[in-house]
Amino acid sequence: MTLGTQFLTGHGAVCNTALAGQSVTLSWVESKQNFVITGASGSGDGGNVCTSKNRELEEFGDTADFTVTNPCTGDTLNVSFTPTSSNGIFICSGNFDFVQAGAQYTSFDYEWKDAQTGSIFCTTFLLGVTKNTIVTVDSGVLLDFTQPFTIFFNGEELFEFP
Repeated sequence: MTLGTQFLTGHGAVCNTALAGQSVTLSWVESKQNFVITGASGSGDGGNVCTSKNRELEEFGDTADFTVTNPCTGDTLNVSFTPTSSNGIFICSGNFDFVQAGAQYTSFDYEWKDAQTGSIFCTTFLLGVTKNTIVTVDSGVLLDFTQPFTIFFNGEELFEFP
């Protein structure tokens, strides 16, 4: 089914509904041509690991607003960041680790790609330009985003889910 065109541009929508015993927010993502879960709360099957978290990320004095949204698929996370310093910010997907149940997972255990191009990234992102990315756990890796986990950036804890 289409919405009158093969690739819908210039439109957005947000919807609040219930799913799996949780109150969820769905938002239209143009690059995916689909809705994604951008927020969840309540005590459904995934508990509060199925949520969005935001904070400022700093790397060598440069900063970015950093948001992680867990759609609770088990093997993916949606991550976006917007540089807030005039120099932009240098971000490499390989600088992030996940810890779950005492096990550490590195870039050898997942792919972190640009949501639009599908490319792995390691570059300077410019001031004010939001970059949407997707983390996908490699097949056979035990990391499961429906269970509690922690994200680290260069050894510093960024987020704890829940």
